[in-house]
Amino acid sequence: MLSNPLIQILGSFSTKEMTRFAEFVNSPYHNKHDDVQRLVAVLQRVHPDFNEKNTNRINLYKKVFPRQVHEQSKLAVVFTYTTRLLEDFLSQEQFKEMSDFSDLLLMRNLRSRALDTHYSKVLRRLDQNIDANEGRSVTYFNLRYLIAEEKDIFENLHSGNEKESTLADKQKFLDLYYVGLKYRDACEMYLRSRNLSIQYETRLFDIMHQEVTSNLAKYEINPYLEVFYHIYLMITGKEHVEFEKLMALLREKSKFFSFNELQDIFNYPQNFCAERINEGQDQYYRHLFELQRLQLEKGLLFENGL
Repeated sequence: MLSNPLIQILGSFSTKEMTRFAEFVNSPYHNKHDDVQRLVAVLQRVHPDFNEKNTNRINLYKKVFPRQVHEQSKLAVVFTYTTRLLEDFLSQEQFKEMSDFSDLLLMRNLRSRALDTHYSKVLRRLDQNIDANEGRSVTYFNLRYLIAEEKDIFENLHSGNEKESTLADKQKFLDLYYVGLKYRDACEMYLRSRNLSIQYETRLFDIMHQEVTSNLAKYEINPYLEVFYHIYLMITGKEHVEFEKLMALLREKSKFFSFNELQDIFNYPQNFCAERINEGQDQYYRHLFELQRLQLEKGLLFENGL
């Protein structure tokens, strides 16, 4: 049974996570099957030390269905129910880290019930939360687009003067979100194409790149887009001037990005310096040292605080 998905996933759990899952299973809102509760209780007692003996089908059956004749199909059904509950639990645990998206779903529900006062209250809270917590990363513009989309639907149900502005906001934030992601992926596609000889279709990006280059000031309100725009110019043109622009942006706008985003972003100028050094341009040792100093200041060279 060690190869069973249920056992494998539970084996990855900390004690705290296992306790929360047991509480989840014992909630009548989530689960009404007593046999599922018994199975999880048995597995919790031996967690995380699962082995062939304590996960053996016969032994588990005796504990889940005491004094009953062994019937493997009954245990299989319990495992299926428990695995589905486990998947729901994992989804909800992940969703806890996305509170802003939770508020967005709440707004949709309140709109469907015509609870406009409550809707407006949640909208104000969501606006405040994302401005305070999301910086200006790609997540921020994704949320801003989804909020504008929701507000546009709401305004379509009401007579008012904000309808056109909500549609305009929706398009603005969609452009900023989409174009930022396109530049990030364009950088990765360029490197894979060069290093792995993989060919990608880039016609739409090429048109978009012309638009952004011609109207850069319009798009620079998205720091994520701005940074990857200069990364793209740096890696495709191998120009030092773009490297310097990127370094200035990293000093000025790192505060807008998450830890993981910054780790990914810093890889590009580091690799750029390493390539120039391999070409014999020893002056890039100084730039590489500066990059490492910046990363040290921001805690990016540590894993789990070490």
